[in-house]
Amino acid sequence: MRSGWLVLFLVSIIECDRHEKRFLYFAYGSNLLKSRLQINAPSAVFITPARLPGYRLDFDNYNPKWRGAPATIAADPKGEVWGALWALNYSEMASLDKQEGLKDGLYEAIDIKVLNIENHVITARSYKMTSDPPKVRPEVLPLQRRPSNTYIQVIALGAYQCGIPSYYIEFIYRFPANGRNATDKLSQELGYPFNRNIRIS
Repeated sequence: MRSGWLVLFLVSIIECDRHEKRFLYFAYGSNLLKSRLQINAPSAVFITPARLPGYRLDFDNYNPKWRGAPATIAADPKGEVWGALWALNYSEMASLDKQEGLKDGLYEAIDIKVLNIENHVITARSYKMTSDPPKVRPEVLPLQRRPSNTYIQVIALGAYQCGIPSYYIEFIYRFPANGRNATDKLSQELGYPFNRNIRIS
């Protein structure tokens, strides 16, 4: 492990709650955006961009708050999903589980192995839908599986904030939106519409 990565990781952990154990969380959807993740996990600290081989990004199951389909990851031997590693307090895991709908059986928590920008393997917690949607090309995603305008912009801005490669952000925009925005309440919580110059600090 290179010293730069180690220092970044240790500083990020120390800057947070010094009295509570933490866990690593891999976000690939709306929780890429810091302001979104910190609604339910205010202790979250960004660690590094990371990628998950063997999976693809997809969307399914309409969500009334987002007014569109949220993201999931689906097993795909030729796929790769970019996301962000965050460090969170263990006490916020239940809140994150609730946000992801574990009790409703829509999503499940999984332990995955991701690669950081230096290709080191890191184990982290993530979430995926319990059923993988059928694979289609992003451009022909069925209307009922399309994310809202707000959701796509949240993912893209979060990816931009987290330093995810520009080619992957362009890939995100290949998924057509359904032309709708999230509810007023959620939009206000997110600070939507966004200023693209927002950076993680």
